Amino acid sequence: MKRGARGNVSPFAPAKRFVATLLGPLGVGVVSLALTGSAGCARQGNERPAAEPRVSDAPPPRDPDDGPRYTRIDYPVPEAFYGVRVSDGVELSPDELLSELAQASAVCVGERHDDPHHHWAQYRVLSELIERRAMSGRELALGLEMVPVSGQSALSRWSRRDTRTKQALQELDWNETWGYDFGLYAPLWRLARAHQVELIALNVPRELTRKIAQGGLRSLSRTERRALPQRMHLGDREHRQAFDQAMVHHPAPPAGAHSGGEHGGHLDHYYEAQVTWDEGMAEQAAAWLTKRQPARQMLILAGTAHCQDSAIPRRLRRRAAEATTASVRPWHPDEGVTLAAVVETKRYDYVIALTEAP
Repeated sequence: MKRGARGNVSPFAPAKRFVATLLGPLGVGVVSLALTGSAGCARQGNERPAAEPRVSDAPPPRDPDDGPRYTRIDYPVPEAFYGVRVSDGVELSPDELLSELAQASAVCVGERHDDPHHHWAQYRVLSELIERRAMSGRELALGLEMVPVSGQSALSRWSRRDTRTKQALQELDWNETWGYDFGLYAPLWRLARAHQVELIALNVPRELTRKIAQGGLRSLSRTERRALPQRMHLGDREHRQAFDQAMVHHPAPPAGAHSGGEHGGHLDHYYEAQVTWDEGMAEQAAAWLTKRQPARQMLILAGTAHCQDSAIPRRLRRRAAEATTASVRPWHPDEGVTLAAVVETKRYDYVIALTEAP
């Protein structure tokens, strides 16, 4: 398999972004833990750290009185792309890749949130699933990490065209809950709305994961614990190993960010928050799929860490035994990590290589 361009990798970048995500104002914006990797083809029920992100990976601070961040962003269309099936390393043509993805009940396509190349890959997959839906008769939904479940009503009103985009973003408190320029997501949302693809809010409340990151699950009140996803599983060794690998050079937390004072204590809190995040999104996706079985399919848009198989996909399959999943990691040569390195970690089922096949 052809190797991609190399770049300098900072081991500090993923951990810094994860801390910023979980601690809200103590960090900068809402950003998913940046892990990369891969694992087998579509799965059924029961790398190396990511390249150094650009400064724009963390959404810039914004005055709460400003309007929603929304500028026009054109996705860069690659001259060519192909797929790699990670289980056997076989390179797939675009049609072969998309045909295999279309067979899964849930397709999780990861993203580095500010990378328009990754969003183009998501757009291409969504377009293909919409086209194939006409032949299969499947009901199709678009699951969104960037919207908490409390935003479902506002999301549905926008989908019905009852509200304009700016109003919907204000209702969703976009700048506070997500922070990235909506222009990165607008083409995806508009494509879904134009083809009656249901938009589904997946994320857990930000204040819940923030409190867990600061004090752990045991810091939650009885009322707060009722908001947790059901059947939380903190013992997935593969998932924890990937997390620990990314956090090995984690920065020290701000004063008061955790209790206990032990060096490893706050790492466990961060991990509990990450699991809550993954379990919550898996729970919402599984509920939608189960309610509409058997003719249903969901494309999930989430950070690369959440779309590795041990995160949302595996936890979704645990909740919906009949569901099959495909985890996908877009890759392009300018990321600063080789394609071979992404494939060799085996954390995803497929890699979409946004370049010409070798």
